[in-house]
Amino acid sequence: PAGELPGLIQASHVCLAPLRRDVRNKHQGCSPIKVFEYMSCGRPVVSTDLPCMREIIEPGVTGELIESPRPKALADALLELLADDPRRAALGNAARQYIEEKASWELRRSALVDFYVSGLSLAARASA
Repeated sequence: PAGELPGLIQASHVCLAPLRRDVRNKHQGCSPIKVFEYMSCGRPVVSTDLPCMREIIEPGVTGELIESPRPKALADALLELLADDPRRAALGNAARQYIEEKASWELRRSALVDFYVSGLSLAARASA
């Protein structure tokens, strides 16, 4: 159940979001809700170094980005963070702060509403 998700995330030390380097993720962009959920729970995230992830995760500040989502790269990044409690805590705290200041549901909702209003205005002008 969704209500149990925050507790499960908070029981972890690091969260993973290994995204593929496919056309959708590289060019169309992505906005994985799980990454926002991990960060809002104060957990550092290890994800693939893609433009869409660079918009969310600042390497060495709110999490880590790896070149390849292959098991060895994921394991290396995970083990490095698990071995460094203070760094892991700092990344998690910064991740939570990022969500509160720049990516809360309220802020994202407002941006989405603005996007739709702008699109509807353009469509209305084009059809007039």
